[in-house]
Amino acid sequence: MTSKLLLFASAMVCSTFSLLAKDYHVNNQAKSSDETGSLEHPYLTISDASAVMVAGDICYIHEGVYRETIDPINSGTSGNPIIYAAYGDDNVIVTATDSLSVDLQEVDVNIYEAKVEMDLGDRNMVYLNGEKMQIARWPNDKDGDPFTIDAIKINQKGTFSSFYSPDIPNKAWTGAYLYYLGAHSGCSLQEEITSFGGGTVRFNELSTLWPSGTHNPARFENKHYGTFYIYNSIHALDTLNEWYYGDGKLSLYLNREQIKDATIEYAKRTATATIDKDYIVLEGLNFFGAGVYVKGDNFKITECRVKQGSNMLLVPRQSSGKSNAVGSDAAISILSNANNATIEKCIVEYGDTNGIMTSGNSSGHVINNNIVRYFDFIGNHSTPVRLTSPTTHFSNNTVKYAGRDGSRMSGENSRFSYNDVSHALKICSDGGLFYITGSSTDKDIELDHNWFYEAYSPESYSGLKANGIYLDNNSGGYDVHHNVVWRTQWRAVQMNWTAVYNNIHNNTFWDVGEGQETFGCWIPCKTKDPSGNCLERHDVRDNVIYNNLSDVRTWWLSVDGSFTEDETLDNDFQNNFQSSLSPFENFEEQNFMLKSGSSMVDKGKIISGVNDGTKLHHAMSDVSEKYTGAAPDIGAYEVGGVNWKPGSSLTYEEFVWDDNGVELKFDTIAHPEVSEPTAISQTSGATIEVYPNPLENGTDLTIKSSDPILEIVVRDINGRELEKVNPSDFQTSQVSLLTPDYTGIALVSVSTIKGVEIIKLLMK
Repeated sequence: MTSKLLLFASAMVCSTFSLLAKDYHVNNQAKSSDETGSLEHPYLTISDASAVMVAGDICYIHEGVYRETIDPINSGTSGNPIIYAAYGDDNVIVTATDSLSVDLQEVDVNIYEAKVEMDLGDRNMVYLNGEKMQIARWPNDKDGDPFTIDAIKINQKGTFSSFYSPDIPNKAWTGAYLYYLGAHSGCSLQEEITSFGGGTVRFNELSTLWPSGTHNPARFENKHYGTFYIYNSIHALDTLNEWYYGDGKLSLYLNREQIKDATIEYAKRTATATIDKDYIVLEGLNFFGAGVYVKGDNFKITECRVKQGSNMLLVPRQSSGKSNAVGSDAAISILSNANNATIEKCIVEYGDTNGIMTSGNSSGHVINNNIVRYFDFIGNHSTPVRLTSPTTHFSNNTVKYAGRDGSRMSGENSRFSYNDVSHALKICSDGGLFYITGSSTDKDIELDHNWFYEAYSPESYSGLKANGIYLDNNSGGYDVHHNVVWRTQWRAVQMNWTAVYNNIHNNTFWDVGEGQETFGCWIPCKTKDPSGNCLERHDVRDNVIYNNLSDVRTWWLSVDGSFTEDETLDNDFQNNFQSSLSPFENFEEQNFMLKSGSSMVDKGKIISGVNDGTKLHHAMSDVSEKYTGAAPDIGAYEVGGVNWKPGSSLTYEEFVWDDNGVELKFDTIAHPEVSEPTAISQTSGATIEVYPNPLENGTDLTIKSSDPILEIVVRDINGRELEKVNPSDFQTSQVSLLTPDYTGIALVSVSTIKGVEIIKLLMK
């Protein structure tokens, strides 16, 4: 890794730690017969190290592919976590797959078979040269893009248990799986086919409850009754890169050129890490083929990469028989009762269901500076980011490419800030770049300083309802301020049913759906009399909307069929401006600052905690940026203020197989803001940087401080002094020194006027 943190500067890791802590090494390439866990005699498996590790211990994992699950036996403590880290710059892969080691037999033209035990059921999966292969399907995938479903439209009304299509080949489809996306195109379902004949597909009766109550072959919308394809059948194995498993045999459709250089992996384990102990840290590791599941408190994952962590063939029904609208797992899952997790500087990518998911029965999480991309290939309510936990802060992340919604946050007293969210609704419709439902209560969630852009549902079959911020059925208690929404298919903001107590201030909405309104509401009937007349209607009310900027269009449409309502009557709508021409410094380069002299400068209302230099009532709120002129500006930016940019600072390279086609390899994650491997500490109030880390013998060590350095002491792991420096100039904030000849963990103690920082350094 370009930046390998061997110091953990969060509150979870103190600058003082037990001198009894041990370092263990794991190297599955070693040939030692005397496994003690030392550098010279490392353990061969991570599990061997886990069996002996206690609080304060570090497991250094050397380069290689580890086909096992990280599963700690003991917990760490607040000052002494148990750490699993890549050794130096080594590329370490922890994979849930096994390599196909048996010979493939060519049984037909381009069809190869191998006898292998794949026992994960609907979590079986096959990977060719590091990329997920296509499960055999009819009709075939046309372009290799998992977001284009290449499905067949149903043109005749079906039922809750069957439909007819004359296009289906007459084959033995019983036992195969059905992918069905309803005409509404909001959520897909997957069902096992119970029988097939004469073009009629039958499956177990769907529930009349949502989601199947809305998404079923009896509902006509968008000029059809839904779209479908059939998969997981040997009868569909007929094109390159497809696979099927049955009767103990893996069947692959590949050509001879592919076979010659192919590396084929298949799913064998359901997790790459299962963390049910407290104070566990994962650092600098790469996970492939299954997710990281966390049940313990005070977990931290930093500078890791998780790829293909949430794949499945079918989202099963609930035990009640009701269809599931969302996959139950994620690439990183923070499960019930797992509190105070930290996810930072990670790349989380590619999965059929969710990317990062937190349970509503967990709390206190910090998720910062990650890239989360390419999730929900199934096209249901799975999401790259699905956060239901209270007191969670999701900030400075880049989230992009989703089958349906880009992001969700519903846990009380939480904050979603400075994130870059884009390219959602690639499969489904009637969703948003940020989407949520509620219960008409105050969630007390702050949604601020985000960019939401590029949301377009497929035109060939969907309802073309791709929104920016979607506060769906009964959402309440969102403080939505200083966000920019642009290039969406439908509206900037949609609020449905009884959406209440939302404050929408100082946002910029631009270039949303052609002919669409800036704000939209759906207010259906709640109760009817026996004759079908509406007795009580949902009501979007008690929302406060100030200082927003839009291009010229109808501000607000609230509707249910032919019924419309003027929402400005029971919502507070003031100081919102529109412009016929771009008022920005440079829209195409995403500089949304108003031009100097714009008529919208100094035209806003002063809003406590939003634009007056005070804080909102949220526990996680920052002090707001105070307006610079006579009054606040309209929109998300203040002329003369901070031209803020959201999103992660990480860059990434693709995850690839090794050049020799034998084993997995991750390219490094590049941190553009750091040119050399650095360790950082900030516990005393001073910011200390020590680099490079790890440090090669004979190389100068540089210590850089935000405050004058008074003394530097380098000690070994047992406290023995190796080097001591007292800078002659007590204004010095940067020192370089030649460290002594020493191999192992060293402690660098840096004294400043604010106190002492102790930094852990690996010397090689």
